[in-house]
Amino acid sequence: REFRAHFDRDAYSRQARGEWKQREWREKPKVDTPRPVEQPAPDGKEWLNMEDIGYLDLKNLAAIPTGHDLFDRKALGFILGEISIVSGLNGCVDCDTEYFNGRKWKRIADYKEGEQVLQYEADGTARLVTPTAYHKYPCDNLHLIKTTYGVNQCLSDEHNVVYQTSKGNLAKKRMSDLIIQHGQSKHGFNGKFYTTFKYDGKGIDLTDEQIRVMCAVICDGHFAKIYRDPTTCRMNIKKSRKKERLERILKEAGIPYRKEQYNPRDLEYNTYLFSVPRIEKEFTAYWYNCSQHQLQVITDEILYWDGCLSTSSFCSNSKQTIDFLQFAYAACGVRTTIHVDNRVGKMHRNSKYEYKSICYDLHICSNPMVSMINVKEKTPIRDYKTKDGYKYCFTVDSGMLVLRREGRINITGNSGKSSWLNCISLNAIQRGFKVAMFSGELMKEKVKTWLNQVAAGREFVKKVYGYDDFYYVPKDVTEK
Repeated sequence: REFRAHFDRDAYSRQARGEWKQREWREKPKVDTPRPVEQPAPDGKEWLNMEDIGYLDLKNLAAIPTGHDLFDRKALGFILGEISIVSGLNGCVDCDTEYFNGRKWKRIADYKEGEQVLQYEADGTARLVTPTAYHKYPCDNLHLIKTTYGVNQCLSDEHNVVYQTSKGNLAKKRMSDLIIQHGQSKHGFNGKFYTTFKYDGKGIDLTDEQIRVMCAVICDGHFAKIYRDPTTCRMNIKKSRKKERLERILKEAGIPYRKEQYNPRDLEYNTYLFSVPRIEKEFTAYWYNCSQHQLQVITDEILYWDGCLSTSSFCSNSKQTIDFLQFAYAACGVRTTIHVDNRVGKMHRNSKYEYKSICYDLHICSNPMVSMINVKEKTPIRDYKTKDGYKYCFTVDSGMLVLRREGRINITGNSGKSSWLNCISLNAIQRGFKVAMFSGELMKEKVKTWLNQVAAGREFVKKVYGYDDFYYVPKDVTEK
């Protein structure tokens, strides 16, 4: 304050003020700053001066290559003496997404340990496998892809989306990358989604002709306690085309029948009485064992009964029957969608009858592939708040699953990092290094079995009888 007041009073020039400031700074005595007291290093270690540290030649670093060329070119591999962490997020779906366990479709949130799931292979086939891991993680928000014509997936950012490229090749893309590409494109992401697969069960003990008869029985048959033989089925039919078809398939199946008229007021009705191979009014879990050929017989026959050939649709009050038929069509390469008509409490249009059931409509589609492309308006990818605060997924060997959401089947990716870690471990062992492994999710026997499959390679594994793409390592190879 005194310095500024002095110059204001004497009206010195700005140059004089500057010279005084510089002179005062130069003449200011220097004060020695005390050096900090040297503290002892923790755990008996030494503090080092940078000038005392030797030169490290990065070209001579000892590293274990991972075997992944791109990774090794970027990071040299795993450098000895360091800790390298290989991590990855798990791509997941919401709680309402369903998986197939061999007997029925179930919500993924209701999975029970030991159940099987339907794994999708790169060649378009699907088979039941036991997942190597089941994932459940806290999550508040996911992304929902939903279109009018068949896409319905609710996925996390890191999920691997399976799709077909414009050249017809199977590919995968992270959901976060798909969102970016979808936003940058005028009409949206142009990849096509798989909705069908090839599935071949062990087969059921019925002939093709008997299967056709059972399709008619499940749709229009009736079992009454008044008959001595519990296998006796009664079918009361009015339509001429159904009468002709029933008589033909009964004759081809070698099943004798009795044809009568019980309704004198309407002579167009005919009643057929005959014995059937199975006493069923729904497609139970037994039918999921059908072979590929038997599934094709069912899909070829079923529309003649409770279906409409002109609109390619099928109606039923049985959710179990609709679920099986959708599976059968998908396993034969035909896409279908399920629509629910909740008619409980509604009145019939021509009478005072009140509906008491829910009707399920199965629509057969001509194109097995679906996409997000919409010329009129780009399909939105909406944020979805999870119902239970969790996200779910499985890990399977192929990295792909057959899942379903709101009556729409889709092929999608899964979670998994163990396969690559097995390759890294074996690569290190082959170079003479020791490896210790820890698994917090797999049984010790499965860890070894999975590692042996990678170690043996394609040349020394054997195919499991009855499966197209399921292999194991023989015991003698395992010992080696």
